[in-house]
Amino acid sequence: VSLNHEFFADNQDVLIVNKDGSRIGQDKKDNFFRVACYNSSYTERFQKEVEEILSYDIDGIFLDCPVVRACYCDKCVADMQKRGYNVSCDDDYVEYQKTLRLEFLSTYKKIFDEKNIKYYINDVALPAEYKTHAETECLTTDASLWGYGYYAPHALLACNLYEHRVFMSGRFQGSWGDFGGIKNLASMQADMYDALMTGAS
Repeated sequence: VSLNHEFFADNQDVLIVNKDGSRIGQDKKDNFFRVACYNSSYTERFQKEVEEILSYDIDGIFLDCPVVRACYCDKCVADMQKRGYNVSCDDDYVEYQKTLRLEFLSTYKKIFDEKNIKYYINDVALPAEYKTHAETECLTTDASLWGYGYYAPHALLACNLYEHRVFMSGRFQGSWGDFGGIKNLASMQADMYDALMTGAS
């Protein structure tokens, strides 16, 4: 949702404005050093992408990385003041972006519901009604906070929230983007055990 670096590189006007006036984050190794503002024209571009996907015969859709970052652009500041937010409080800038994000995502939720497809918006902080099923992201890398110990409590919580639970196994053993590798037998067996124990399909 909020990551499209090829587009952002050529259209920096859609990016959030940091407090210091910059649009690019300091840590270029962070995936989110460029993030779109929910109050920019990027939302229109994203809507066209979703509409194209929905023009096909699909069973469901997964919206990843609906990131929230404070934005100090003139448009956001003006709208915050109009809505009664405190523009002297940094926390209010984040809360405002959360509000914009929910308004933005509510549009898609309505469309997805009307089309009767499964959908998952990948942020555990979002209300449960923004997902038709549960997916718990678990990356078993040394650097990840989402390792084997992360899966069980989140998956068990999901059992109480959703009837349908999806389990997808990926490699992710060397780094975040460790695509194309082959998992060893013990790792696959551990994944199958986790899926069975939490009733995931």
